[in-house]
Amino acid sequence: MKVSVEITVNGKVHNKDVEPRQLLVHFIRDTIGLTGAKVGCDTSQCGSCTIIMDGVAVKSCTALAVQADGASITTIEGLAPKGGLHPLQEAFWNKHGLQCGFCTPGMIIAAHELLRVNPTPTPEEIRHGLEGNMCRCTSYVNIVRAVQEAAKVLASTLGTDLIRLQCYEGLDASHAVYEWNYARQLLEIRLREAANNGDGNTSADELFSYRFLIERPLLQAIDNSRERPPVLTHRRD
Repeated sequence: MKVSVEITVNGKVHNKDVEPRQLLVHFIRDTIGLTGAKVGCDTSQCGSCTIIMDGVAVKSCTALAVQADGASITTIEGLAPKGGLHPLQEAFWNKHGLQCGFCTPGMIIAAHELLRVNPTPTPEEIRHGLEGNMCRCTSYVNIVRAVQEAAKVLASTLGTDLIRLQCYEGLDASHAVYEWNYARQLLEIRLREAANNGDGNTSADELFSYRFLIERPLLQAIDNSRERPPVLTHRRD
């Protein structure tokens, strides 16, 4: 007996009837036709199926589609909502952090989660943060370099990223809170830099005005949030 679900993926609402046993990764790939998330192991070990669900990176082979009813999901196809490439995608291209490309979507989503919680990770922290994602081609060296490069780019473009948050009215609530958490941490870094070192290009008033921009989508996201059944994150531990 099929069950009706409503799942928002990359800002688009999908109302579908699914089998209760259908995995979320198969819903994404087969039911709605987004093939960026890969099925690599069927045992939740490789991380190739990693997506963002309600603001958290999860392995979509560990969740059922019915568990995602009412959830908001971002896949690799929706990582850059305005088109073009996300800085992480650019960095993986520029630093050759891929070879066959099979693991790349999940690796980039996992790296996005890492930079959300730790905007300035060390190489060791990057390796630890990506330990739930396997690459069978590379030695991981260029992947680490790519994440380091993306972290620098994202930190250096703080003002642009925060101004972009004004467009959140057209995005789903969980995507807003996901990006808000990341922007908030970058904001706090710049506030400390401005206070400790002085920054002629970024005033405290300007930074606090950015904070006002990012609080509106956060409040909306909190209003629309609800608890989800537990699923595995991209980390093994």
